[in-house]
Amino acid sequence: MQFLHPNPTQALAGLRAMRMLREAHGAFGAATRNLFGCCAKASCAPTTISTRLIPITPEELANAFDDPALARQFAQGMTVASLAEGPPTETQGRLDFELLVPFGKTETPLARNW
Repeated sequence: MQFLHPNPTQALAGLRAMRMLREAHGAFGAATRNLFGCCAKASCAPTTISTRLIPITPEELANAFDDPALARQFAQGMTVASLAEGPPTETQGRLDFELLVPFGKTETPLARNW
């Protein structure tokens, strides 16, 4: 698998969405902090997991990713972020679906059961 490098704007949009998914699960544990740190470092994002990562709308998120391969990679990263601290909640499944619908997704791994 080839890692595609998002630009800083894309990385920030992705981190904002992943933070929303993690907040739908609960507190940030060590696995989540490590995941966000790696994502921020690998993508040269200007921020890490902090209060500066404000929520993002599905439309804003979709507009940030114009490359289908990068969008697919990001969708996979959202699944990993959701599962980092344990089984996903129903709220996470619904949010995952809402965020990925503008990418053309009709089903997501987390939303399958809801």
